[in-house]
Amino acid sequence: MKAKALSAVILSAALLLHISARAQESSAMYNSEEVTFTNPSDGAVLSGTVLYPAGVEKPAVLLMVSGSGLQDRNEEILGHKPFKTIAEYLASKGIATLRYDDRSFGKSTGSIEGATTRTFMQDALAGVDFLRSLGKFSKVGILGHSEGGTIAFLIAAEGKVDFIVSMAGGAVQGKESVLTQNYNAMKAQGVTSDQIGEILDALEVVFDKLIASPEDEPVSVSLGRIASESENPALAQTLAMQLGNDSNGKWYKYFLGLDPSEAISRISCPVMAINGTKDFQVDCKENLGNIRKKLPQSDKNLIKSYEGLNHLFQNCSTGFPTEYALIKEDIAEQVLSDIATWIASL
Repeated sequence: MKAKALSAVILSAALLLHISARAQESSAMYNSEEVTFTNPSDGAVLSGTVLYPAGVEKPAVLLMVSGSGLQDRNEEILGHKPFKTIAEYLASKGIATLRYDDRSFGKSTGSIEGATTRTFMQDALAGVDFLRSLGKFSKVGILGHSEGGTIAFLIAAEGKVDFIVSMAGGAVQGKESVLTQNYNAMKAQGVTSDQIGEILDALEVVFDKLIASPEDEPVSVSLGRIASESENPALAQTLAMQLGNDSNGKWYKYFLGLDPSEAISRISCPVMAINGTKDFQVDCKENLGNIRKKLPQSDKNLIKSYEGLNHLFQNCSTGFPTEYALIKEDIAEQVLSDIATWIASL
């Protein structure tokens, strides 16, 4: 797929990196370029920033793909700007990046009505095509976080990129991931094993029925029908309230049914897949275990867990999202170093 209506407008160049919003700093030089690229499937225009490492001719470049939920190009959350920190660090190591605002967020356009992981994958593919069209890079890869890490697997399986870095990318079916999240949450709250088992069994029944529901049926209608037929109607009703609307529900239904295992088994480019052992949202053992099982063997692959890091790859105490705002660092220095070192080795 070739992206159409590509454009780029240079706003500034040869800028000195400034102190980040949190504890981490960088003093590397880079060239900054504001760009836009278009998803030809629906005309969404994605706005982003390319960082070119100063003095490096044809560097490797990473398209940075954010996790679930609408986020800006820095993947900003609770004062942290992990994508900005990663991009600036990689620039100091001679590696270029393109990070962009999600569709309909920040300076990007495009509708999120009914958008799913596949929609965001098409946006990312347009970004890959844009980077290739510039002719300025030796290799084009993807660095994806969370849902963005799953998207990296899916795009790599299609042979569209030269390498990928998947940071806490979901590697098991979405349904299994949510069940594990619920298990971990209930266990942390002291719920008994019998109670956990009953709740998860009931939840899985609802998920399976939702996944199997007609594709064109609004999720609210599907959940209402499932509730009326269920032995535990309150569960389906609770899910319906949590989803909020049918647009969110369409994303959630797609996510529950999405299993990247088959795609992972077809990847031939180098893969760096990493997880924190205290990741509450994407279980480290479950996901890295499936990657090790499904990913074809290669000396160029790196699959690594980081002791004591959370979903944002920060050093933490519990790993719960409630800690994010209390932590000073955007991302652990060891993770930054390992990403740069691995890319340089390719």
